[in-house]
Amino acid sequence: IKALDNNKQVMIFVHSRKETSKTAEAILELAQKSFTTSLFENIHNDKFTIWKKEVDKSRNRELQQYFYQGVGIHHAGMLRSDRTMTERMFECGLLRVLCCTATLAWGVNLPAHTVIIKGTELYDPERGGFVDLSILDVFQIFGRAGRPQYDNTGHAILITPHKTLGKYLSLLGQQSPIESGLIKALPDHMNAEIVNGTINNVKEAVQWLSYTFLFIRMCKNPTAYGITLEERMNDARLEFKRLQLVRDAAEKLDQCRMIRYDQRSGNLAVTDLGRIASHYYIKYSTIDSFNTLLQPHLNEGDALKVLCSSAEFDQLKVRPEEITEIETLKLDTNISFNGSIDETAGKVEVLLQSYLNNRRINSFTLQSDTNYIAQNAGRVTRALFEISIRRGWSTMATYYLNLCKSIDRRMELNQTPFRQFDDIAIDIIKKIEEVDVSVDQILEMNTKEIGELIRNQKNSSKILSLAKKIPKILIDAKIQPLTRGILRITISIVASFEWSDKYHGSSEQFWIWIEDGENEYIYHSDNIILHKKTYLEEQNLEFIIPIREPLPPQYYIRVVSDRWIGSLSVLPVSFQHLLLPDRMPPHTNLLDIHPIPLHALQNQKFESIYKFSHFNP
Repeated sequence: IKALDNNKQVMIFVHSRKETSKTAEAILELAQKSFTTSLFENIHNDKFTIWKKEVDKSRNRELQQYFYQGVGIHHAGMLRSDRTMTERMFECGLLRVLCCTATLAWGVNLPAHTVIIKGTELYDPERGGFVDLSILDVFQIFGRAGRPQYDNTGHAILITPHKTLGKYLSLLGQQSPIESGLIKALPDHMNAEIVNGTINNVKEAVQWLSYTFLFIRMCKNPTAYGITLEERMNDARLEFKRLQLVRDAAEKLDQCRMIRYDQRSGNLAVTDLGRIASHYYIKYSTIDSFNTLLQPHLNEGDALKVLCSSAEFDQLKVRPEEITEIETLKLDTNISFNGSIDETAGKVEVLLQSYLNNRRINSFTLQSDTNYIAQNAGRVTRALFEISIRRGWSTMATYYLNLCKSIDRRMELNQTPFRQFDDIAIDIIKKIEEVDVSVDQILEMNTKEIGELIRNQKNSSKILSLAKKIPKILIDAKIQPLTRGILRITISIVASFEWSDKYHGSSEQFWIWIEDGENEYIYHSDNIILHKKTYLEEQNLEFIIPIREPLPPQYYIRVVSDRWIGSLSVLPVSFQHLLLPDRMPPHTNLLDIHPIPLHALQNQKFESIYKFSHFNP
């Protein structure tokens, strides 16, 4: 109140999203009781009318309610547009008091004369209990008070229980160093270095660790990393500690099958799983869960559960106030749901399906979580696709590639591919889906037939034009048995679509693989890239693959676009009339002629090469 009376602004930091609203309500209630509500008024501000129009457009009722009372709230559960609006209104002076979480203290320069930290206990989900607020966070929050650009002085207040008062007083009076957090993520970082070739054995890993900030802090503050002073004195370079950390990380990676660790020689060799994890920034704990849950044959529900169980989504805890809306969203899911919404994986699965179905989500915290899921699910699904294709699982590879494209396009696989274009009105797209016509069927029609089908002659030519832009590949193959167990397949690929810079850019990528329809196993896979200048040229590929006896009826050659839904070409290669070489080649019969003596060569040097007297007829 004293700061407001001096025409200054106040920021109050709390430690939960719900607490921001509770604190704002409590402040306004106290102001009414003390008859000081006039200190919060912003109606006389010059920019009130301008911002009032923007606030009225927002769907956040709390933001609108508190705006007219001169108070604002800010937390990660709000939409990015609402958070940005709140920051700008506080900067303009329209909001006198801002109740926010600690996320606002990092990277946002706002004018606040007085800063209050309400409580120093916050819940840590990893430890499963409450922990004290870090002194670095305290300094960061206090740094909001009296910013040089806006004020000459600042006022910072810390509200904490008496039992921790002495701790914070002592820490505030001395400089607090920044400690390293590399140990927690050491397996992931070490895997990336192994993939890059920087580390090939334990010795090189120990040396690499000496270049890190972790090593510097272990030398200067060993007790913070579990190193006794005696160990520090006996091992000045901390060789043993670094060796222990490297071995522990290598064993974890080896258990996850991301590397091969030879404990006798200390050699570290990368595997396909390690490469995939490094390329898509997947945590080793996620790969460990994939090794357990991922199977060659899973239904849609179980395959989606594997994705949602990844450690990348562990921070999306289920909040009590979200359960009701999650239950409502669960009723609209298309894929069978077997999990529990009380668990993180269940919440992620419901929100991901709601995202793909374009369902309306009312809670701003759930909207924020859905955005996070949409941003990260694509790369995790890509990793699952590459794991499946490396293991030769055709069913799972097809499913995860389709799911990845669905997430990127935000559409379901059973919807028409025309939803990938933004040039068609939604009512026309719905008509196409109602008549259930495929892209291939539209390509066989003329504009008049298309117009009659969708009852819209005006847009028929546009629909036909866009149908021709969906990537389509024509495949032809020739087979040649090299032995009874090895087959050569020569594949020719020709593009059959119209290139558009707007939709295709400079290149289009496709995946091609050969699979056994009976065993659902991929014998060979590769990816090809078509460039704009040469996309109409025929491309020839040659694969050497195994065959087994008895011969299967046929193999399938599958070419599928990396980005486009509905772009798939399948060519069955029949083995019905395939003739394999004989098991044992026949011996050449002896000719009925006399043996030829060596002197027929008429050269003593040549004759000396052979140890026999006559050539076999």
